[in-house]
Amino acid sequence: MLRRTITVGLGALLFITACGAPRDPDLEKRAFKALAELEAERAANPAPNPSVTPPAPGPTALKTYTNEELQSILNGVSGTGNKLWAEFRTQLGTIKCALDDVDAPQTVANFIGLASGQTEWREGSRGPNVRRPFYDGLTFHRVVANFIIQTGNPGREVGGGPGWTIPRETRAAGAFDGPGALAMIDSGSDSHGSQLFITTRPDPTLKARYAAFGRCEEVDVVRAISNGEKVPSADGKPSSMPRDPVKIFSVKISRGD
Repeated sequence: MLRRTITVGLGALLFITACGAPRDPDLEKRAFKALAELEAERAANPAPNPSVTPPAPGPTALKTYTNEELQSILNGVSGTGNKLWAEFRTQLGTIKCALDDVDAPQTVANFIGLASGQTEWREGSRGPNVRRPFYDGLTFHRVVANFIIQTGNPGREVGGGPGWTIPRETRAAGAFDGPGALAMIDSGSDSHGSQLFITTRPDPTLKARYAAFGRCEEVDVVRAISNGEKVPSADGKPSSMPRDPVKIFSVKISRGD
């Protein structure tokens, strides 16, 4: 019973800690119940667990890519083959992910445009527009052991993003049936920007809410990142802030089989 409740609670926590998450009393109630049970279990068997952080409003402009824009971004990817790949090169190793542009075309195009530097994005909430690879140099700033690792926040603002959001696409829900699902952080309908997560294990509870757009192969690297030491929270509650965040050196986009 405890394991089932924890799974639901962690899914809720991912929702609550997402960029600019709106209030949802039911999800919050389940999340805090799960945290209370996690803390009881932690007292008997200490282990790092997630924390709930205050949400902040994210960008409100909604962006939808036209067919011409989608094709232009995909045509900018080098290599040959039927599959699109993203390689996250990190301090702990490379995570290679197959991208699903059939079931999540808007999400994949948005990610590729940012990762490759094809798409112009806003630096900070009031910063200038820039055109350079978005994820290079970022860190996995939130990690939950045996659950997820999260990246895509370009600054210190909670809920940071590229300056726009895109519609939610949930047709690739099958990615959550196994470990290594690559998906967008969600703070409500049409809220996806740049923040994403990779799962360490199967979790079907996520498929109705979160937009998966790929599947990653090196789950051992993902697990190693998620198991990193966390910074203790001031109130003693479980923390998901890594003490030494793992850096992304670069994200390489290519075609292959």
